[in-house]
Amino acid sequence: MVLHDSKLNIYKGMIQYLLESTNYTLKHIAHLSESTIKNIRTIYSGKEIPLGFTSELQLIRLYQIILEIQSSAPKIPNYFIKDEKYDYIRY
Repeated sequence: MVLHDSKLNIYKGMIQYLLESTNYTLKHIAHLSESTIKNIRTIYSGKEIPLGFTSELQLIRLYQIILEIQSSAPKIPNYFIKDEKYDYIRY
């Protein structure tokens, strides 16, 4: 049972990371991992890993792809990021 709970927490964390680091919704994640929205919601809610969940590898691959993309993206120095709160000031 501990292994099952650990897997559930890992998959839930992966889904949470995808939601926070991309513009993906649970529906997008389900589609991209070749799963059903019901299965992804069940995992994300922390209830359980559905019986017969066959999309584990696809979910892991999606997570890995996003990690690779984000780790290889060029870093933008803070001084190049526009500060939106001062847009209304006229000089």
